[in-house]
Amino acid sequence: MAELKLLKDGKAFIHKKAIKKIRSIDKGKSRLEIIKQLLPNYDIQDKPAKFHASTKPDKLLIGGYGSGKTYTGSAEDIFLAYVNRPLPGLIIIQSKSNSEVTTEDDLKKVCEDNHIEYWLEDDRGGTYRFFFMKFGDDEADVGKLMLASGSKPDLLKGPTVAFAHIDEPFVQPKETMEVVISRARDPKAVINEVIFTGTIEPDLQWGHEYIDDEFKGSKDMLKIVIPTTENKYAPKDYIARMRRLYGEELAKMYIDGKNVNIAGKNAYTNFTTANNVKPFEKFRFKEGVINLGIGMDFNVGKMCAAEIYLDGKVRKQIDEYITTDSNTKQLCNKIVQRLQEKYPGITGKNKFKYNILIVPDASGKARKSSADIGKTDATIIYKAFADAGFNFTLYVPPSNPLVYDRVQRINEMIAEERFLIYNNCTEAIDDRKFVKWKNTGSWELDKANGRSHMSEAADYYLYVSLNFIEANEGGNSSGVETTSRPARCR
Repeated sequence: MAELKLLKDGKAFIHKKAIKKIRSIDKGKSRLEIIKQLLPNYDIQDKPAKFHASTKPDKLLIGGYGSGKTYTGSAEDIFLAYVNRPLPGLIIIQSKSNSEVTTEDDLKKVCEDNHIEYWLEDDRGGTYRFFFMKFGDDEADVGKLMLASGSKPDLLKGPTVAFAHIDEPFVQPKETMEVVISRARDPKAVINEVIFTGTIEPDLQWGHEYIDDEFKGSKDMLKIVIPTTENKYAPKDYIARMRRLYGEELAKMYIDGKNVNIAGKNAYTNFTTANNVKPFEKFRFKEGVINLGIGMDFNVGKMCAAEIYLDGKVRKQIDEYITTDSNTKQLCNKIVQRLQEKYPGITGKNKFKYNILIVPDASGKARKSSADIGKTDATIIYKAFADAGFNFTLYVPPSNPLVYDRVQRINEMIAEERFLIYNNCTEAIDDRKFVKWKNTGSWELDKANGRSHMSEAADYYLYVSLNFIEANEGGNSSGVETTSRPARCR
């Protein structure tokens, strides 16, 4: 790489010569012709070609996961940096870590695929990361991109730029969009453009009118939607896996790029009585260690726990515990008493035959219970099971998973019949049948009439067991332990 002095005292270098409106090498060529010349190994598919060819000042590209939208956006950035060189362009991403694994990675890939020399630098203030590209031997032939997080709009106020790109715009503050657009106004720019690329997410911050399926674009804004299925490089098994993982509603967003209104719809869409409910029977456990899970949900008026048996790769809810107008200590006492009655020896000579993983609501790490002044729910749970002599592991997650992520992971288990409920668990069955999303259209569960607490209790254990436990392996417990991570990950 040629040594170019583009940074001085931590500040970005901007060449002093006025940029020519049209460079002689590009005179008379269309945007697509320039892109094909600049990026000869870029196989431009139909919709990306329309995106690149458009001369509208605002361009919105909505794509499913794996649709190629990030690569398309990166190719557009490199094109704009080329025609506007040495004027900088601004790329806004959600966070620095997000940039490093998505935007930066695709910028590098486009450059490497097309033999463009590039390098990166950080500014001393930490706000920007600079991505430089060498388009010629002169300093005036260096393209420059400034990458920054959109989480703090005030830090983005500063000098003007030739163009701007906001990645995942609708999950960032609206103020970020307003600040960035105000900066993309350099009068010397050959092409002054603002582009938006992203996937529709459940937790939109703004822009609902733009992602609406009825909005097809306007005189000043191009809108293009690229479903994952239209990317010829997306593996078919990847798309099928995505549909299984996310369920019907989320798949419409994450694969098809459609806007989805989930207000009032059932959360557990894959649950059926025929496939997921089994008649109660006295358990005949397999030889070896018996793996039991207890999930717990804390609420002021109603406290719930789910008892789940890990049977190979299948998780079976075999009991439920509910207390009303109660506290954590009373719920624990109820669970302890019933477990001792059902499983003789579980706190005695046969205790190591039982391997119990307890996963409460993450709020239990900090929530103070009315049962014991000054003690957290996690402390109370630990003491109740330890004093009774159980062989158990208590795992309190650092935080609860995102609701829509948790629900869809459980929906996948339900669809594959890897989660079953015995018919003595009437509250659990009703939750799976009737829990709905809030009418606000947000991805929050409707908790009216105490609904969702039992399913949430089970989900806390199920989600952790999916992430940390291999379902087909037994083994002895490592002992009683309270920890911020599982004492034993099997």
